[in-house]
Amino acid sequence: MPYKDPEDRKQQGKIYYLKNREKILKRSKEHQEKNKEKIKQYKKQRYMINREKILKEREKYYQENKDYILEQHKQYKKDRIEQHREYKRQDYRKRKKWLNGYKILKGCSICGYNRSPAALEFHHNGGKEFTIGECSSYGLKRIKKEIAKCIILCSNCHRELHEKKRKKMITKEGINAKSKTQ
Repeated sequence: MPYKDPEDRKQQGKIYYLKNREKILKRSKEHQEKNKEKIKQYKKQRYMINREKILKEREKYYQENKDYILEQHKQYKKDRIEQHREYKRQDYRKRKKWLNGYKILKGCSICGYNRSPAALEFHHNGGKEFTIGECSSYGLKRIKKEIAKCIILCSNCHRELHEKKRKKMITKEGINAKSKTQ
């Protein structure tokens, strides 16, 4: 054997790699693409075999460095609090813009008014989980689900609708009260 000494073999390996780097990397990339599923499966198997060991090591590391980790986390949050606030503001503006566009697009279900989103309101027909106007912490998906339970009314039509409902309840209560006394 030309390189019986491990140091010589290691040195020659480095020299060969540097000379043929492009070819080696190309071959390696081809192999990875060709055997993508096999490699993925192998990594998964290796992880599952060593899972308990890995989790124990993580827990041990956390316990040994708990104060440091918590301090780093606190510092990370502190450094990025303004970024987080700005993200929340942008997210709120995006939802508000979508809601206003939706209101204008649909318009009042009774009179058809659709000039100003500020004058249009959501009226729940039942099964109310939350008020649409106070949903700043909910995602758009959840808001859309709640909107599906609503109709859009202009301020005037909304007030009139609630007035009619109140009068109906008063008359029903009055009738019920009279029938109980008789």
